[in-house]
Amino acid sequence: MYILTFKKIRIVVRNNELVYNYKKNNEIFNFDMYRFKAIVRGERRQYRLEATNENGEVKLINCDYLGWKNFKELINELKIDIEYIN
Repeated sequence: MYILTFKKIRIVVRNNELVYNYKKNNEIFNFDMYRFKAIVRGERRQYRLEATNENGEVKLINCDYLGWKNFKELINELKIDIEYIN
């Protein structure tokens, strides 16, 4: 199990799911149903996880509060690639 808590965000990676908690709102993403991609956007560096389900619906997870170091740690834990967008 991997737990990352920073400011208003708590992300837990356990078994077969990612649990995203922001201001007491919980979202659960099952790895069998979602593909993840990490996105770093713009000069000011916005950090997002893009979760795409089986139907092609995309959910963006804002990870700005994590900062670069914690975001990169999360990406490594999930074993996903980073896409840089200007």
